[in-house]
Amino acid sequence: MIKEKLNSTFEKINGAIFEYNKRFLYTSIRDLRFTMRDYIDLVVNYNLKALKRKPCFVKQSDLRLVFERLQLEYAELSNNKEYSAQSKRNDAISVLIRKHEILRACGVVFTINPKNKDVLDFLDRSNIKGNDIIKRLESELKSIELRLAELKALGNNNKTAKKHEKVTLEDYMQTFAVLSKNGHQCSIDMSVLDFIQKSKLWKREVEENNREIERIKSKRK
Repeated sequence: MIKEKLNSTFEKINGAIFEYNKRFLYTSIRDLRFTMRDYIDLVVNYNLKALKRKPCFVKQSDLRLVFERLQLEYAELSNNKEYSAQSKRNDAISVLIRKHEILRACGVVFTINPKNKDVLDFLDRSNIKGNDIIKRLESELKSIELRLAELKALGNNNKTAKKHEKVTLEDYMQTFAVLSKNGHQCSIDMSVLDFIQKSKLWKREVEENNREIERIKSKRK
């Protein structure tokens, strides 16, 4: 009991420190002070210190969480559907793992005390009821395990593909050069938001040009 209270107190203190120090971090792509120099350092070198605008103490786990949120925001702003789908898969995996843990705990309690009202009520709400609840629980757990295996396999396939597609500093510098050559002035010190907007604009221009070329080709036939 004392240990649980201490852990709870430490968590609250750490949470309060993190909330205070968030003011000194880049927590949104929309922050115009957040430059491509820092973002590239994060993505290419996985230097989480690049998230800090000012010196401050933040746990590595909290910095990783901020980075993950920034990546999701980047994907949403740049219309990266693949990353958004991966993020949703990760969320689904977390929910299923938690559900699996809870149902296993229910099974343990139920085998000891089959009349435990809290467990019976929870299982009833989860639509797990009937004469042989243990068998229903086992079936549900196997179903969750199969779904988890499917989701993790999809994630592993994407990770394997991305190992061969690791973005480098040279890739970003080449993108800056292409954008600048096409009238969108870019540099490593531009804001991340500005880079995303110019990249999207350039992509739309390329798509429009390709459509126009196809239209002209079709007229010649």
